[in-house]
Amino acid sequence: MIDFILDYKWYFFVAGEIIFWGSIIGFLLLRYVFKLNRLNKYLILLWLLSDLWLLTLVILDFMRTGHFNTFQILIIIAVIYAFTEGKKDIKKLDGFVNRTITKWQS
Repeated sequence: MIDFILDYKWYFFVAGEIIFWGSIIGFLLLRYVFKLNRLNKYLILLWLLSDLWLLTLVILDFMRTGHFNTFQILIIIAVIYAFTEGKKDIKKLDGFVNRTITKWQS
């Protein structure tokens, strides 16, 4: 099973990114359009789990190859960004969506 995952690691990376962006969009929809603030916390959890999945891919790939490669470096950069500057960017996006929805509703 691990060999299958590592043979198709780029597909799993793309799937992880789709889950990430889907959870961000879902979070914003639940929060501002449907006003379901309790449910949007589950989407944040999904976002964190998708990043953990990507880190797991890096670890498995490193264990298989024994050295760092482009795939691993790309994911490490993406995860570092997500947990540092990405937080600020998500807050900016959240504020922008909040202002935009508030304008539409008034």
